[in-house]
Amino acid sequence: MSAPTRLRVLHVIKCLDRGGAENLIAATLESSSSPEVVYEVAFARSDMAALVRELSSQGHVVHDLGSRSDLDLRWALRLRRLLLKHRYDVVHTHLPLSAGVTRLVVRSLGAARRPSLVHTEHSLHGENGWTSRTLRHLTGRLDDVSLAVSESNRAALPGRLRSRTRVVVHGIDLGRAQLARPREEVRRDLGIAPTAPVALCVANLTAQKGHTHLLTACRLLRSEGLDVTLLVAGDGPLRTELLSRRDAEGLREHVHYLGPRADVLDLMSAADLLVLASTWECMPVVVMEAFAMGLPVVVTATGDLPRVVTPGRNGLLVPPGRPEALAHAMASVLSDETLRSALARGAADSAARFDARRTTRELEELYGELVAR
Repeated sequence: MSAPTRLRVLHVIKCLDRGGAENLIAATLESSSSPEVVYEVAFARSDMAALVRELSSQGHVVHDLGSRSDLDLRWALRLRRLLLKHRYDVVHTHLPLSAGVTRLVVRSLGAARRPSLVHTEHSLHGENGWTSRTLRHLTGRLDDVSLAVSESNRAALPGRLRSRTRVVVHGIDLGRAQLARPREEVRRDLGIAPTAPVALCVANLTAQKGHTHLLTACRLLRSEGLDVTLLVAGDGPLRTELLSRRDAEGLREHVHYLGPRADVLDLMSAADLLVLASTWECMPVVVMEAFAMGLPVVVTATGDLPRVVTPGRNGLLVPPGRPEALAHAMASVLSDETLRSALARGAADSAARFDARRTTRELEELYGELVAR
């Protein structure tokens, strides 16, 4: 008796650095328990590959398509050769530029070789560049299924695309929270006193993430006598500018830019709250991780955050672009142990809705339906 046919899914994305979309792919693959679905991943940018070793160690095949910049589109030819060499049932795309190019590559194949196309929208359409938006307009109709990771994400799409897109709230591996190192141990390694108030920000160093507002909030907190330490995990084009501003505001000893980190959950173990000062968001993965760790959040009221953060229950919301309000909310959590403990319990209670196993089951059912058609 022959073995049952296994469904082969290829995720295609621009890069495999530690960003929100990339982490969601990793969580989906890690949480799959179906022996009938085999996942592979292809990524365009060879120079952005932080997650490759982790995915490979889990037994997933990862294809580096060899691009060194967004303008180097030779990866599209390598992707086409890959699709001709292997028979995939579903190609699942992520991020607008890589998705647009992949749609055209898939369309260039003969009908007998053409896999089903699924796309997940991770960013706000209007915040993407002109090229990405245009590609989305011109090629979006080629998707067999279009998904969005949040309601705000879907709402930002143009009407024609919005009407054919459904929301699938992605998730994370909640069990990883149990693997985080003890708070005292992490603080000792970071040189932070056991009782010092610590805020953590996990965000790329870009204008969208509102880091200048966060620096102003830290300066205000210290001027009011709260000896806060801020840890910032992430990197980006504003690093040099932010370091200069931090030093100019006398915060060199209190704000620490740690660069890209693979141990975000350990940092959360050491922190008293997660803070995001973003000017816009969809549904940040880092908030899901904070809930899994039972870590209160202080975040701006953007995207889907008002739908998942209930003030006084699992965190606090502030208007974007208001560093005074951000400082006040941070002070409320850091200086009030009773409030902090209550928010921590609420955060932990909120984690279940972001279990990646549920999302993965939903996606695998979707893949099966597409192939059955």
